[in-house]
Amino acid sequence: MMDNAVLHISYNNGRGHMTVNTLAFLSEQGIRNIRKLIKLIKSSDTPDELEKLHGILCEEISTFDLRLKELANRGANARTRYKELEPELDRLVYQRERYKKSDQRYKDLMLRVKAVRENIRHEKAVYHSAVSDFKRLSRNKEKFNKIAKEILP
Repeated sequence: MMDNAVLHISYNNGRGHMTVNTLAFLSEQGIRNIRKLIKLIKSSDTPDELEKLHGILCEEISTFDLRLKELANRGANARTRYKELEPELDRLVYQRERYKKSDQRYKDLMLRVKAVRENIRHEKAVYHSAVSDFKRLSRNKEKFNKIAKEILP
């Protein structure tokens, strides 16, 4: 897959050469720079690379829906898990407050409170990561669809 995602563009009658890692370039750059690349490919000695670019775009576009669904499920599951842990944390804190700090039962409950808080932090981090990945992938999907329409109308 990675070998297919590289474009080799030559221009100025073979005097200039450019190699583009397509997926990295498309993900990182804005539409303006991608349009410049398309314009460069159209005027280059290797305009057939435009069809290769379109194929790569279509291949990526076909995987977006599945990846978006996986990210949405991962985020929803993480949010559900940390929402379920919050009442347990409240219950443990309430139980802990019944004992003095020097009591062994207090110390045992404190360890459980720390573990639950760590789990909540982890699940919240997973949730926020999934949300940001989902938003980034949605933007890329829109951008890739626009570009694919511009390449071969």
